[in-house]
Amino acid sequence: MKEEFLYFLWQTQHFSHTGLESTDGEPLEIISAGKRNLFAGPDFYDCWLRTGNLRWNGPVEMHVKSSDWYAHRHQNDRAYNNVILHVVWQHDAAVYYPSGNEIPVLELSRYADETLLKTYKSMLAAKPGTIACGEMFDKSSRLSRFSMLDSALAERMHRKANEILGLFKRNREDWEETCYQILARALGLPLNAEPMLALAQLMPLRLLRKYGQNLQSLQALLLGQAGLLTDNIEKAESSGYRIVPAGLTKESIDSNLLSAVYSELEEKHSLKSTKSDPVIWKSGAQRPAGFIPQKILLLAELVYSLPFLSDLFLQVMPANAYAVHISRALNRKEQNFRTAPAGKDLFSGPAKPGKEALSLLVINTVPALLTAYGKQNDLPAWEEHALHVLESLPAEDNRILRQWKALGLLPQNAADSQGAAEKYNTHCSQRACLNCPVGIEILGRNDQRETEKQIPGYAA
Repeated sequence: MKEEFLYFLWQTQHFSHTGLESTDGEPLEIISAGKRNLFAGPDFYDCWLRTGNLRWNGPVEMHVKSSDWYAHRHQNDRAYNNVILHVVWQHDAAVYYPSGNEIPVLELSRYADETLLKTYKSMLAAKPGTIACGEMFDKSSRLSRFSMLDSALAERMHRKANEILGLFKRNREDWEETCYQILARALGLPLNAEPMLALAQLMPLRLLRKYGQNLQSLQALLLGQAGLLTDNIEKAESSGYRIVPAGLTKESIDSNLLSAVYSELEEKHSLKSTKSDPVIWKSGAQRPAGFIPQKILLLAELVYSLPFLSDLFLQVMPANAYAVHISRALNRKEQNFRTAPAGKDLFSGPAKPGKEALSLLVINTVPALLTAYGKQNDLPAWEEHALHVLESLPAEDNRILRQWKALGLLPQNAADSQGAAEKYNTHCSQRACLNCPVGIEILGRNDQRETEKQIPGYAA
């Protein structure tokens, strides 16, 4: 049992009120469940109760066990001195006011609906990696599904914008550097987003810009700092990757031109003093274009081809124009590299990303950057355009979204798919069903009823 379930029962009043009484036998009437307190202090405030001929107004505190009052040290907190009711699942200890009088207790387990409790337990017991309400998802209404996606997308945009603004602050309010880091992170998805971000922070854009007209130097700096050249080849292979120029062997890689270029630049900029062990790359089952050396080469190409990243990522333009500009920037010569997980056959990656890859790159960079920039500069129109971009791009296709599709939730665009992914990662995988419109609706309905109803007191 979790306290969140008690919050749900109290807020929606989904329990029997027949013969409702406190543990000391006093008849109890709930006039108003009050409002949820999201800050310090009792769980609900402005609650109205009636016991006998008396009406009470004040806060209500909830615990799985009444003894949790002492475990949480509420007896030492004056904010709890005026609690009018202690709602618990199991009453195992008396709790007292400072005056010595016992605080009234409502033991909800005596009044909870067994069917509802069974449904909640089945959600918590769902197989890891699955959507908890999957077997009951068809009972949810279109309204709750839309509400779920909209609220999840809003949370995702807010979270990612705040992350970007955090980077922006650490980058001394440099939008170019911030765009570069977000681009690197997006190129690393799905397995190497954080290692790519770490690489971008290890090799800042301000240094790369000194060699902006020399693609070879950019490639050498990024691959070298990633630990994928010369003396770091053994460490690179231990991380699951190797990078071998076409026609050369591992033994002859020290003679490679990029290795020589990197060695010179490493000494010139004292990179040894700032470079730690090679970033740990994850291999997994990926297509050749997903191999990390190819992603790094792609990052180098974009830095080379786009003198100002903010001219692309921080501009308001039609949604399809972003991918067009990236595609034009990647009109590059085919790279003389083949990459593969260590110990496996080598594969040749494509010269440039395809339409789907470009769309994913836009989805994972532009909307969040526009939202962050809009927040930072008080430009709500930019935040609205960020949503428009997502609504104009096709939905992604991945393992998480295929789970939703199997349940009948079919994302119509990238806004829907981003919301569905966020809901899975922040709620479904955490079994936070009581913070989800769909979960609340499923729990709020009676299995014997076929008509849909709104849940009292719940605002999606």
